[in-house]
Amino acid sequence: MKNVKLWIICAVLIIAQTSFAQKRGGHGEHRANKIEKMKAELDLTDTQVEQLEKIRAEFKTKMVALKEEGSDREEMREAFHQLKDEHRTAIEGVLTNEQLAKMEAHRAEKKEHRAEIREKFKSIDKTAFKEEMRAYKKENVHPVILAQRKKMEASISQADKRDIEELRQVFKAAKKERKEKMAPFKENGERPTREQMEAFKAEYERKYKTHFEKAQALTEKYATQIDALLAEVADEKETWKSDVKDIKNEHFGEIMEEMKGKKDCDKETDCKGKRGHGRKGHAMKHGRKGKDHRVRFLMMDVDEEKRTADKPRINKGKQGAPMKVYPNPSTTTNTLEYTVEKAGMVKVELHDKQGNVIQQVSSEYKQAGTYTETVNLSMLKGIVYFYVITDESGVRSQKFMVRK
Repeated sequence: MKNVKLWIICAVLIIAQTSFAQKRGGHGEHRANKIEKMKAELDLTDTQVEQLEKIRAEFKTKMVALKEEGSDREEMREAFHQLKDEHRTAIEGVLTNEQLAKMEAHRAEKKEHRAEIREKFKSIDKTAFKEEMRAYKKENVHPVILAQRKKMEASISQADKRDIEELRQVFKAAKKERKEKMAPFKENGERPTREQMEAFKAEYERKYKTHFEKAQALTEKYATQIDALLAEVADEKETWKSDVKDIKNEHFGEIMEEMKGKKDCDKETDCKGKRGHGRKGHAMKHGRKGKDHRVRFLMMDVDEEKRTADKPRINKGKQGAPMKVYPNPSTTTNTLEYTVEKAGMVKVELHDKQGNVIQQVSSEYKQAGTYTETVNLSMLKGIVYFYVITDESGVRSQKFMVRK
């Protein structure tokens, strides 16, 4: 199971690739909408709007030129911040003192709102969100992606297989090294500064540069086949995107709705466009994540299941009696299959993620053996639920997800 996180990252990148491609063309429209919003808020004249449009066009041209230069990341970041400062100064030069005062008031209001949102995000159980995402991808995404990866194993040369296995071990060691560097910060409840993170990244990329290049070269060799295999699961990707969105909405929906309302978006797409300018979108735009999803696909360990099966299993005792829910995710109904190891009273309950009892499925005396329960889920409105069984062996539970 050590490689599960690698598969999760691979799946997330595959899911993100399509959504990013759809959003990519919206940045110009977003900037145009921003000028329209400024016109309404600051009562701009037609002449001022023309001047701002010209400034926007010049900024866009300079940004394109900056990206085409191909400078290293640190130089590009510095040039980008300088360009942003120039852009802001040019905009301020067009506005009157009264308009500038209004704009500063709007900025202060947004800053205060962001602080409020940050405080609300702190109150959310992000660990539960991450666990749900991890469980969903492990149960639904990983098996599909792994099955696709297995299809190309026969076409990979023995020499390339040896190189791939060697790279897997290198990347595994690199991941361990990163965790060790972050460990002191986590223990103290701190986060590294931006400068520290940049130093870590620079050291990491310098140390493993040749390995990254080797992995990229291998990936390019099999790129056509990889793309074809990923294209076969296009329909599944859409389902994953929808389910992941539902999970996010369950945890962050109220806050996101509040953010959307405070931004005064006239259209839902406007709000999405504004949220698309985050750090993750910026990284994707520069192509690093977009290329990595193929590398991660090629690096997948097709023998993972066998290696996991060969490992000694921990005996969980009587509370480890088997439980299975199918289908998972479920829609209107699902089936719980479970084993009773010792005759006695058996109580089966349906709980929500807070531990509240939603329904008592059954409560009766049962002999030792395997049983099934078919449960109607039509009244459920959430996403994550648990079956909880109490019998002579103790209490055990099984998580499942509901897709509406």
